Amino acid sequence: MLPRLALLLIPLLLAVAGCDHPDDRAAPAVPPAPAGSTPAAGDAPPAEDGTGDAVAIDHDQREGDGLPPCPAGETAWLVGVVDGDTIDVAVADGSLERVRYIGMDTPERGQPCFTEATQANGTLLRGDQSPADGATVNGVDVTLARDVSERDRYHRLLRYVCNAGGDFVNARLVADGYARPLRYPPDVRYAEDFKALYAAAMEARRGCLGRLPDADSDPAGTGCCRMCRNGRACGDSCIGWGQTCSKPPGCACQG
Repeated sequence: MLPRLALLLIPLLLAVAGCDHPDDRAAPAVPPAPAGSTPAAGDAPPAEDGTGDAVAIDHDQREGDGLPPCPAGETAWLVGVVDGDTIDVAVADGSLERVRYIGMDTPERGQPCFTEATQANGTLLRGDQSPADGATVNGVDVTLARDVSERDRYHRLLRYVCNAGGDFVNARLVADGYARPLRYPPDVRYAEDFKALYAAAMEARRGCLGRLPDADSDPAGTGCCRMCRNGRACGDSCIGWGQTCSKPPGCACQG
């Protein structure tokens, strides 16, 4: 009798042992890292309470620091950090997308602060010190929020991005002095917020952009009201490299 009962119980025990744990189905599989990249040790999503061994960057996490709250959006999984304002992610259906941050702009390759802005972006997103370029890690979740436009002319998703701890990455990079505000209608929901955050960052000389020596001054006495070395001369002021100037020529000079 006992051997027959045991035979009847074996299929049941195997079925129970083979059941998936609910957590194993919580997120879609993220595509493997591109060839030649090596994820850093301990590349895992931050704890739910936002704690962890994150490398500190030049920002102040206290309440009331002027950052707008993180907008609601959809969850995606970080695959790569391209530069200071662009990332690669896997979205819910498993497809890969390149995401361009809305409302701000970081230096391009070869410009001052490119490396620092890329590192700051990776640090904010992942909670660790990322390589300067092409950083890749699987599994870190981020929130992507849309403004008005879906994609830019390069077919990149246009999004506001928040990290797993609820930090508004676009805004934080501006506030920390690694990015400049970039107003590009119709996606201007936070344009005034980013403008104010950048002004405060430059006044406090925060981040790489804030520490550039005499970035917009005229120490040589050329007669220019502003000497634009880290942006474009536009009328009587300097604007970001990616901004369009609609003012007539003024006293600002290109340095």
